[in-house]
Amino acid sequence: MKLNVIIPFVSYLLIMLGIGMYAMRRIKTYDDFIIGGRSIGAWVSSFALITSYASGYTYTAAPGMAYTGGWSTMWWATGDAPGNSLSFGLLGRRLRKFSELLGAIT
Repeated sequence: MKLNVIIPFVSYLLIMLGIGMYAMRRIKTYDDFIIGGRSIGAWVSSFALITSYASGYTYTAAPGMAYTGGWSTMWWATGDAPGNSLSFGLLGRRLRKFSELLGAIT
């Protein structure tokens, strides 16, 4: 193998191991691992939600919609991110309170 492949790969592995070791010390419970001990802020949560949704939409739904409905269906995406952000902002606090009350993790 060439060094221009091996060096970045090994560097990446070492960085990931370092992050894993650092995180391992901070995680005490199952809740800490799954939901960050409920300490993740609203901005991080909303960006995580939008990016995971956008990824699935971008690779599966958008090409199918464009194929069946043409380019006009792509206007759907213009309201998608603002709409999701608005709904997260309006419902986020209520959902957090209920999840804490019920001890829900997902």
